[in-house]
Amino acid sequence: MAVDDRFSAVDYVVFSIMLLISALIGVWYGCGPGGKQKTTAEYLLGDRQMKKWPVAISLLVSSLSAITILGLPGEIYTYGTQFYVVILSYVLVCAAVSTVYIPMFRRIKITSVNEYLERRFSLGMRMVGCFSFIVASTLYLFVALFAPSLAPEAVAGIPLTVSILATGVVCVFYTSLGGLRAVVWTDVFQSVIILAGLIIIAVGGVVEVGSLREVWDINQRHGRINFFDFNPDPRVRNTFWTITIGGALGVLPIWAIAQIFVQRYLAVKTLRDARRALWLNFPGLFLVVTICVLDGMVIFATYADCDLKEQRKITTGDQHYIISSKFHVFGGTGGHH
Repeated sequence: MAVDDRFSAVDYVVFSIMLLISALIGVWYGCGPGGKQKTTAEYLLGDRQMKKWPVAISLLVSSLSAITILGLPGEIYTYGTQFYVVILSYVLVCAAVSTVYIPMFRRIKITSVNEYLERRFSLGMRMVGCFSFIVASTLYLFVALFAPSLAPEAVAGIPLTVSILATGVVCVFYTSLGGLRAVVWTDVFQSVIILAGLIIIAVGGVVEVGSLREVWDINQRHGRINFFDFNPDPRVRNTFWTITIGGALGVLPIWAIAQIFVQRYLAVKTLRDARRALWLNFPGLFLVVTICVLDGMVIFATYADCDLKEQRKITTGDQHYIISSKFHVFGGTGGHH
């Protein structure tokens, strides 16, 4: 069965509804019954009255951008399962953040992490922190908007510029209108879509390959199954040490002091709720990373005996996951035909 490279009318409607719901959440909390944002505390911190479970989901979605959703399966497809142990690094990060950073930020009752820089050092240091944050966030957004725009381009031929502008405009709209409440509840909505998509791709791929056992066997025959490589050589690309310790050191600054995370730690009622929100995020993180790894294994099992670049089905490595998703979701023949 051939797969149409263009969206149908139904596909465009579903895609538009997703963007519309995100925008409407902003309207609900900005102008509607969800409550207008009358004070800075309401707008930036949800009046510090938010529930821990939506904040936990928001933390999860904040740490799992499209870069992760596309990049992790691509990593597993290309290099094998070694990167899965990155999940252990998040245990170290959660322990450090819940013990040291969350209590400190809640104790000094700030709104922005840059306030701490002014209190601890000077106004000049706060300005340096603000400037650095703006530059870092802008550079990150370039990639964060580019990654999800690859999917519409690959499966529907929608130009990257159009996808980037549409996504960016909707995000700016609901964020600026509804504040943190809108952001958190949009994250909850989008988490359902993300998880459903990952599961559909994994299940569809497993069914196409034959069974989960067959997926494992194909990966094992090609030497892809390797979770615990304790090689101390720092020149090796991925080892247990570089992924767990290196991963923890790389992620810790983001989870500990980045405004997008600290703002959520401060949005719940109590210190206990903030810590629980952080730890409640971990099971979801474990689930998503596990499914992403399974997706990567499924992609490899599907295309183990062919090269998509040679067949001109993809032009870049980023599209391995996208083209596989298209085949699995829409019932294509994948790499076995």
